[in-house]
Amino acid sequence: MLLFGVLACTPKARDYTSGTGGTGGAGGMGGGGGSAPCPETHRCAVPPPDGWSAPAAVVTGVPSPPCPESFPTQLLDARDDITGAPAECGCSCGAPSVDCGNLLLLYHQSCGAPVGLDVASGPPDTCLDATPKQNSVHAYFNEVMGPCTPAATTTLPEPSSQSAVRACGGASTDGVCEDGLLCVPEPVTPFRICVVRAGEHPCPPGYPDRAIHYEGKNDTRACTECTCGAPAGAKCSASVQGYSDACTTATAALVTDDQCTASFSYYTYTTPEVTEPGACPAGTVEPTGTVELADPVTFCCSVD
Repeated sequence: MLLFGVLACTPKARDYTSGTGGTGGAGGMGGGGGSAPCPETHRCAVPPPDGWSAPAAVVTGVPSPPCPESFPTQLLDARDDITGAPAECGCSCGAPSVDCGNLLLLYHQSCGAPVGLDVASGPPDTCLDATPKQNSVHAYFNEVMGPCTPAATTTLPEPSSQSAVRACGGASTDGVCEDGLLCVPEPVTPFRICVVRAGEHPCPPGYPDRAIHYEGKNDTRACTECTCGAPAGAKCSASVQGYSDACTTATAALVTDDQCTASFSYYTYTTPEVTEPGACPAGTVEPTGTVELADPVTFCCSVD
């Protein structure tokens, strides 16, 4: 079955009136051609009271046919039902900021038995004194990670409808009726002659067949907030070169976090690099809200 696409939600009720004399607008009727009687191709219809559209051609069914030549202006589309799948929600997290911080030297009596901690006393690529002295040493960074930035995605599937109602206006009068009636074209099948008015109202005389259809929608579909958990997993690395004297006679060399080696009296280390960026777990997001019919329109049709 074909589906009828719905219109965007209108901020307030539309006005379909434009009078019944002279040159009509979308809801009105064009001026007549003199005082000739209403022809057989037309009918004499009751003029609607103020607030209602001029007589319009209305059709119900999916899909809506185009407006006929005698009522060439599409006045409005409405429907009786609306369905919208829940919002499609996504949540991801960007990488955290990483500050490698200071180089830390963890001293051991033997690897695996730490006894002291020293913070590098100077910047990279300078000769530094390695104190206190112990049998072995392990170098690492105490990385500091900043929060991750959440990135939310929300996709709203297009609502659909199994019903459709179309009203067409802009008819021209081609004759004169008695008793103040309006000469309007006979609608082609399956169209009917009706008058419409935004909101819910009782029908005016001459148009007893009443129905309420809906022109707009109220779409409150959304997603819960996307959040990111605490960052973890970042790693910084640098190469450390040990020396037995004031950085002239090289001894042990190690890479931070990867190995424990014999201790040294002096050392240099390279500028640290972030080798693992870390990550934050993305929170769970759920769809919320619904899509519902809105903006009722009263259709009142003649009984042929």
